Amino acid sequence: MYKISVTNEYISPKEAAERLAVSTGTVRRLMKGGELAAYRFGKQIRITVQSLEEYINRQKIIISHDSEIKEPFIRKD
Repeated sequence: MYKISVTNEYISPKEAAERLAVSTGTVRRLMKGGELAAYRFGKQIRITVQSLEEYINRQKIIISHDSEIKEPFIRKD
C-alpha cells in the first residue's frame, strides 16, 4: 500500500507541462501511457515532483563524439 509522505510535492498536469516545456496534452499522453505516474484526488489529477524528475532522468541521451549519426534504413524494392 502507498504511504503518504509529507515530503511529496504534488503538481497539476499544467504545472508539469510548464516544467517540461510541452503541452498539457503531451503530459496527459505520458500519464495514459504509464510513462508518468499520476494520482487522482477527488476530481483533481496530480503528479509528484519526484515522478516528474524520474521521468526526466529516463529521457537522458548520450551522444559520443566519435559516433556517426546515420540515416534511417529505407527499403528499396
